[in-house]
Amino acid sequence: MTVRLERHDAQALTRITLDRPEKGNSLSAAMVSELVAAVDRCHADGTRVLLVDAAGANFCTGFDLSDLEQEDDDSLLARAAATAGR
Repeated sequence: MTVRLERHDAQALTRITLDRPEKGNSLSAAMVSELVAAVDRCHADGTRVLLVDAAGANFCTGFDLSDLEQEDDDSLLARAAATAGR
């Protein structure tokens, strides 16, 4: 898992940590899915404050371009559109 979720009930605070420091926390397609699921969970459980941080020296270096090599353009665009439409 590349996204960690840590809930602090007393403060209704949740911390999401991008945990892929070996890749500069670059966002893979799987990591985007995990991040969307984590935010959905925060919404469902009454989180009032959401803190997003990252492991390692970089917060996030962008999208992991090596994912582009593994998918065709139509598949990637369809998945991006489905995620953005949430």
